[in-house]
Amino acid sequence: MSMRCLILQCDSLYLISIDSNSDLWMVSDLMSARNVRKLPVITNDRVFGIITTSDMVKHIADH
Repeated sequence: MSMRCLILQCDSLYLISIDSNSDLWMVSDLMSARNVRKLPVITNDRVFGIITTSDMVKHIADH
């Protein structure tokens, strides 16, 4: 059995992303509701970065 998989076959159909001006708590709620640990951050229709649950925990702990 081959373990090869085209990205199209392995990837999810809908991309969940956030705007760079999104509120941290809204992002946390979205991640929890959708059961994801990473979200692309979009600015001007381009990927600006990726926020992770670890990023959020670190930010909360630092403030």
